[in-house]
Amino acid sequence: MLKYIKRYALADDITIDTLILKGFKLDEKNIAYNTSISLYNDIEVNVDIIINADGTLSFNDLDNVLVFDNRFNQPYTPFYENKLFHFLEFIIFRYNEFMDSLVEKGILVIQDNELENNPKRTLEKDKRTI
Repeated sequence: MLKYIKRYALADDITIDTLILKGFKLDEKNIAYNTSISLYNDIEVNVDIIINADGTLSFNDLDNVLVFDNRFNQPYTPFYENKLFHFLEFIIFRYNEFMDSLVEKGILVIQDNELENNPKRTLEKDKRTI
């Protein structure tokens, strides 16, 4: 069975205190709280929760999540393309697993379950079909 990239949104009741308690760190510019985890060797996922000018928090899973390849010091490009192969399926599985852990911690909510059930579904914002 192919693995599909799930969509996530920020939980409505999330606070800065909750982010800190769950392991998020304030970035160097004081504009976001972030966390990251290795998906496999040099490939990691970085998640940023943005602090808006009015003090509220925001998150967009297309703009505030980066799957990064440290070996080449660039985004892991297959994650963002229309190709699917065995290793990428593993990376997608690990990505969903990590993001689901943030759901379990009450930080995120699953935005769109339809993606797993419909392999032809195109993500609206970036127009890629997985």
